[in-house]
Amino acid sequence: MYMVDAAKDVTGFNWSQLAGSLVVGLVIALVSAYSTVRLAFWRFYSEKQWERKAEAYTKIFIALHKLKTHSAHELNLIENGHSLPQEESLEMERNVVMKRLESDMLSGLADLQLQIDIGTFAITEDAVHLLQEHQLSLGESIELWKRDQNLITHFEHKVISADTCLVELRKIVKRDMSSSWR
Repeated sequence: MYMVDAAKDVTGFNWSQLAGSLVVGLVIALVSAYSTVRLAFWRFYSEKQWERKAEAYTKIFIALHKLKTHSAHELNLIENGHSLPQEESLEMERNVVMKRLESDMLSGLADLQLQIDIGTFAITEDAVHLLQEHQLSLGESIELWKRDQNLITHFEHKVISADTCLVELRKIVKRDMSSSWR
């Protein structure tokens, strides 16, 4: 008598082997799809985080540049003895420039304070600490001016403080932004 395997039909086709292959293929496909989606989301969120950091650091650099430019311009005017222009139109032009620089300086201070207040949401703890040190240095500069009444020392201190902060911040940013892609 002829015995038929329960997994095979009359033609000899093995249905259980086919079912096993389909299940294994389906599991592999599901795991691959899930992994691909997870990696895509991870990359998307990493890129968005990198963009947030880049934007925050750019704002900080711009703010520090504004503070440095204002102080350097004031220092230059003081060192050159506030030479008054001969024509009234030049005096008006100088006043416009000074108002713009002062506005930029106030904007820069506000931007730095905002980044400190936001804190480590977008930038590193080292960067926040550096900005706080810079603010303390600006406070020291004001105290020096109140004590000595020497505007040259005051503005030199502000320029040096901004320069130092910029140099140190570049190091922090390079370290932070390069580690974001690892």
